[in-house]
Amino acid sequence: MDATGSSAWDYALFVVLTLLSLGTGLYLSLRRRGRLRTKDEAFLGSRSIHALPLAVSMVASNVTAVGMVAFVAHYYVHGFHTMWHIPTFVPLEAVIVYLFLPVMYELKITSVFEYLRMRYGNGVGVASSVIYFVLSQSIGGAAIYSAALSMATIFEITPAASSVILGVAGTTYTALGGLRSVVWADAVQALIMTASPLIIIFKVIYDAAHSAAPLRPLADMNATAYFLRTDIDFTTDETIWASSLAAFPNQLMRLGLDQMITQRFLAARSLHDARIVAFAGAALVGFFYSLNGVTALALLYWFRDCDPVLSGFISRHDQIVPYYVNKSAGAIQGLRGLFLAGIASASISTVSSIVNSHAAVLYIDIVSLKFRVDEERTMLVTTSLDAGATSRFCYFVLRNRTRYVRLSAAASGTIMTLVALLVPYVSSAARFFIALSSAASGPFSGIMILAFLFPWANAKGTATAALGVFVVQIWQTAGRFFSRLAPPRMQYGLDRCPANSTTLGEVAPPRNVKVSEVFPMYRVSPFWCCLVAAFSTVLLGLALSLVFDRRNGDNGNALRLSSPLALKFWRRIGLLRRFAKEDEPAEAKDQDHKALRLELQPLNDDRDGLCGAPEATCDDGPTLSLSPHQV
Repeated sequence: MDATGSSAWDYALFVVLTLLSLGTGLYLSLRRRGRLRTKDEAFLGSRSIHALPLAVSMVASNVTAVGMVAFVAHYYVHGFHTMWHIPTFVPLEAVIVYLFLPVMYELKITSVFEYLRMRYGNGVGVASSVIYFVLSQSIGGAAIYSAALSMATIFEITPAASSVILGVAGTTYTALGGLRSVVWADAVQALIMTASPLIIIFKVIYDAAHSAAPLRPLADMNATAYFLRTDIDFTTDETIWASSLAAFPNQLMRLGLDQMITQRFLAARSLHDARIVAFAGAALVGFFYSLNGVTALALLYWFRDCDPVLSGFISRHDQIVPYYVNKSAGAIQGLRGLFLAGIASASISTVSSIVNSHAAVLYIDIVSLKFRVDEERTMLVTTSLDAGATSRFCYFVLRNRTRYVRLSAAASGTIMTLVALLVPYVSSAARFFIALSSAASGPFSGIMILAFLFPWANAKGTATAALGVFVVQIWQTAGRFFSRLAPPRMQYGLDRCPANSTTLGEVAPPRNVKVSEVFPMYRVSPFWCCLVAAFSTVLLGLALSLVFDRRNGDNGNALRLSSPLALKFWRRIGLLRRFAKEDEPAEAKDQDHKALRLELQPLNDDRDGLCGAPEATCDDGPTLSLSPHQV
């Protein structure tokens, strides 16, 4: 593809807008650098960020370059059925806001895995965080690859170099500045992102109106094949039922249980603001999904009678979005740069959000289990003139904690960039994204449903069920990839192509295997596998919890950590009688809590040493102070 039309204006506009979004993050990173000594500032912005920027940040984190480039190509090639996600946002957000969010927000946790550790113990929490880390790295890699492919198409930078540039850019200000810099940079990036699909939509409308040969009207397209397939086919995601019903656990994780989204909820100033973030963010995400669908429809209108893959202009449909911009937008200087700045902003915002969420998970749920330091006491060391050796040691640990956070953020961004280099060898970016996110969200949604809604689910039952289902999911996903079974494609022609175009002469490369030769389980679509995995995790988790039951399971806090609405329902139908403590008067519980506080008071008032007894070290035995949720 010829990119000689890229002018100085294109490069200048791209650089200026990209530096604007990066500069916002770097400015806030350096401005609040000294405040990163507290984990609340690093990971939650001290829980003082307004609802509107958090909602916009939720959009920038969710609407990735995969959606703006790879999913537009997916709609063009396979149809628009995955847009049936959007109507499910209303019931989905209701579940998140009224069942899950109140529990997490009132506990003042930092990560969803911290909640799982409280609910099930360290084993389940750490295992879940590792699964999340591995799979979200893969999703972030797909986002980097999609943006890098656009840069390579328009500016003739190699995809590898583009991936490295985008990965480093998103990681840098995140490692330095924490969530607050990520949120405000996301707000700027979201505004720039909006320009990219609008450029394509309005340019296609303008080009169609001024085309010498009239384009075939959209009225004659097969709407059923593209939008309205209602048959029950478990081998494809391109039906209404697969993209709405079967994909529900996938969207539940993407819009409510993913750590980088949950952090936006928990960073709000109040529970009321957190609910505003959830509903407003989902509405904005739905708007951007719709905008991507309209973009794909515009490209379908323009290219269906001269498909650029069939005509030999591009090698894969993942390139169709930047190809159109590169080919048609050159008449207006700067338009390519504006488009590419939006794609780069989408990629960088996703990278920064994933990096910050990984840093939070690694520190809160893994590193902090080894280094238990009381933050308030350690901060006093900085102003104490007579701090002893133990106090200086605690201060050293705290200083190193900031380094751990930054090092983990840098490592996360590096791994994500390496994954981006592998994506083109596996599948299209959209299929790669769908398959891996579905494989993760099925069992993970099942774990969270068990934790919040079923107080009698215990750690052994939940962990055994989730691990077994997850292994099956990964096996099925890998088998589907290696079987080289490609989903059906829409039919396109070459009727309006120039006479001198190189014709490849077929709609899709021939498959190396027939469908009947593929193992039946590998034929099942990712969305249906996701739904089955979620249900299997819940049902197996409940059954195994009964097998491993020891009178109230192995977590006595199950009732307190369950959704109040779920408890009310179970109590009404008589299934909570086995939990005797639930029937105690509220006054008795308050007296127990007060007695516990009085019993612990002498330990908390110890002034002999800022980290405990003078002869002890910070990590010498269990910590003496309890967090609010433990009291």
